[in-house]
Amino acid sequence: MRRPETVLLLEELARCERFLDVGANTGLFSIAGCATNSRLEVIAVEALPNQCTMFRNNVALNGFGGRIRIKELALADHDGVVDFHEAEDCTMGSLNTKGYQGQQGNVISVRCTTLDQLLTEESFHPDLVKVDVEGFEDVVLSGGEQMLSVTRPRMVIEVNEDMDCTLLVQLFAKHRYAVQNITAGGLIPSDRIFPSSDGNNWLCIPKR
Repeated sequence: MRRPETVLLLEELARCERFLDVGANTGLFSIAGCATNSRLEVIAVEALPNQCTMFRNNVALNGFGGRIRIKELALADHDGVVDFHEAEDCTMGSLNTKGYQGQQGNVISVRCTTLDQLLTEESFHPDLVKVDVEGFEDVVLSGGEQMLSVTRPRMVIEVNEDMDCTLLVQLFAKHRYAVQNITAGGLIPSDRIFPSSDGNNWLCIPKR
């Protein structure tokens, strides 16, 4: 059985036109979106070099080179270079240099920029954003306030059990977003985002 956030993301990808995939790994959602939606254009952000290499190979094999732009960098709250943890578990790279949830691995230096700077440089206005960066979703979005206030895309955000959601709550309240917990039983609206035992992912929708 597919996870509820996977089902929801695939439904969202089927009807959007510009997808920003933050924490893209090897490109599962970017490639699936392009396969099911011929209108879709993607910017995918992934900091780990090995994952980017596999992602590029996957894009070439599927013939989506003209529709998916892979950016090998980290999104943070500043522009420059940042230390990044490359975990032995290739799905768990993180800005936490001690390793997310105690993951073993190595620390590497990667280029970083802010979300707003990336979108400005790429002249890209997403209508759907996925952010899965192992506990630093708030840092990513703190660098994207122009996107939140002007572009106002729908978003799917991962919130793991040990995350402090104070900044996320403030950002979504400031920019007037409604949040819904994605669970096996469906979407559960809430007045704030928080680590939920029912599901780690949230659908965030701009209010009119």
